[in-house]
Amino acid sequence: MISVNGNVAALAGEEIVSFARKYGVTVEANIFYWSKERIKLIVDYFKSLGLDILGLNQDASIPGLESNRGKCESAGIFSADLVLIPLEDGDRAEALKRMGKFIIAIDLNPLSRTARYGDITIVDDVQRVFRNLNTMKNEDFSGSFSNYNNAENTKKAIQFMAERLSKMKKWPEL
Repeated sequence: MISVNGNVAALAGEEIVSFARKYGVTVEANIFYWSKERIKLIVDYFKSLGLDILGLNQDASIPGLESNRGKCESAGIFSADLVLIPLEDGDRAEALKRMGKFIIAIDLNPLSRTARYGDITIVDDVQRVFRNLNTMKNEDFSGSFSNYNNAENTKKAIQFMAERLSKMKKWPEL
């Protein structure tokens, strides 16, 4: 299950459609500032790209998220074992984790709550992540995660960023 919001749709909609088709993954629109109109815009956008996604029939709620923020479909995010959450807010990531979901997070900030709640955190640009996933062969996904340590992976991302920043000779103009 991939949870998409408006930003994710705008940044990587086409790549997500390719990924969902290639691997048979379900996609659901799920947004922070919820309204039927905003959900419909995202669902219609994916439909224009040739992929029907969930989100219009939100009949369940993520426990611990008050108001409309927790709305989701029982056949989608609510019942999924694994949820891929690109550019998600920390409250929803935490609530999904409390539900016992296996979370794959995509976030530019390895220190964000979303990144910290991920079972697998990918620190990268969302469009590039899906573009790279779409070019991988199925064999590339095989193997065991028994040695994978998300905290160590995230720590390496932070170290890489710190080293890169320390080597900058000139800072970009603001």
